[in-house]
Amino acid sequence: MPDPKQPVPDQEPPMPPAWTPEPIEEPEPDILPDEAPVPNPDEQNEPPLHAVNGQPPRPAPPGPGPFPDPDPVPRPIPDPQPEPAPGPAPPKPIM
Repeated sequence: MPDPKQPVPDQEPPMPPAWTPEPIEEPEPDILPDEAPVPNPDEQNEPPLHAVNGQPPRPAPPGPGPFPDPDPVPRPIPDPQPEPAPGPAPPKPIM
């Protein structure tokens, strides 16, 4: 039995493929010529301050912030019934 890894001696070499591969080209970006990419302000290239020197992060400064104060100063609750106006009482309806 012949070795399958060896070519057959009387056989012609196989023909090369009839097509040639075409290189893949990158598509054009979807940016108009007058548009320029704008940097994202949320992305920063520098590390956070507490990561640089090994210190814990600084506390937020006091003052109004984007979130309500968890311990607001108690304010008096307004009376739901307004006081009657001074003067004579309005006439009672007649039935």
